[in-house]
Amino acid sequence: MNIILHDPVVVSQADPGLRNWGPWQFPAIQQIADGRLAVGYHIEADSATAYGKPPGLSLSLDGGQSWVAAAEDEVAISASAKIPSLPNGDLLRQVPLRSVDPNAVMDRLPVSVGKGFGGYRNEIICFDASLVPADLAGIPLCPQPPGRLRVEETATVRIPGDLRTIYKGVLTFPWMHRITQAPDGTLWGVIYSKRSIDGEIARYYEAIFLRSVDDGHNWDLRSSIVYRPDTSGGPHALDQDGFTEPNITFVPDGSIICLLRTTDANGTGQMYISRSIDEGLRWSTPSIFDDCGVWPAMLTLAGGCSLAVYGRPGLYLRATRDPSGMDWDEPVTVVEPLESPKDTCSYADLS
Repeated sequence: MNIILHDPVVVSQADPGLRNWGPWQFPAIQQIADGRLAVGYHIEADSATAYGKPPGLSLSLDGGQSWVAAAEDEVAISASAKIPSLPNGDLLRQVPLRSVDPNAVMDRLPVSVGKGFGGYRNEIICFDASLVPADLAGIPLCPQPPGRLRVEETATVRIPGDLRTIYKGVLTFPWMHRITQAPDGTLWGVIYSKRSIDGEIARYYEAIFLRSVDDGHNWDLRSSIVYRPDTSGGPHALDQDGFTEPNITFVPDGSIICLLRTTDANGTGQMYISRSIDEGLRWSTPSIFDDCGVWPAMLTLAGGCSLAVYGRPGLYLRATRDPSGMDWDEPVTVVEPLESPKDTCSYADLS
């Protein structure tokens, strides 16, 4: 397959004096109803203390050749998760809640079900999500009719063993890391988390797939991909955080492909790939997709070609015309890898 990369165009850039890790990451790009391109991106610290803060937003009127900054509420876009268009014409925008000081709501939280370890070995305190008050639970979503004010509501999300956490000193709220619209119009929320199984907090993160058949009002657990250490994949398999930053695409043969990150504080980990042939009820045993990969973005084009972009170190684009999405061409280098910490963060998106 012949892939041509054009010269890069700067969408938005941090002040050169900003040296902290975190800002200007996690982009979500899409074309909105009026034909403009919109990109939302995280501009705060990569920390639980920054969850829910307003994202950056840029717009293009000329197909991505030039970009201008926009106000947060100018269009329905957000960082990380794209905005689906519902059958009635509404847009479904996600509005993650700000993390809060747990001391302010401690008297309203249930007894802790235990302690676990979050990503990068940070201790977390976990609570049974089913016991959390309604205003501290659920996922805020905003159906927004074109040209009219959005209406905020809290979606009902049902995940057996779901937990709420106090992490890095703040009570965090859940959100969909990715929202994907299936060819049949149903909505799929993709997250990664730990759950309570028989009263014990799972050792590893798992990829969790939620499905909504009523335009995002209710979400139910469809399935998950559990991390099982693959000692053939590297020396740190037993110590890794598990599967994180999963993403899916619906490929031409009707199956679903998922990419899964394992990079963590142990160093660069393999990217894994898994496939479902029964609409996400069951998944194949994950196999190695590449020897690196964070925040994979995936896209299946109308012509049947599927794309994936990922990296760290470096940034790579891969393509396949295989209808099952399992036989991929060799990666095309978008950004050459450099030594850490001079390398790109490799968070990218496709539209």
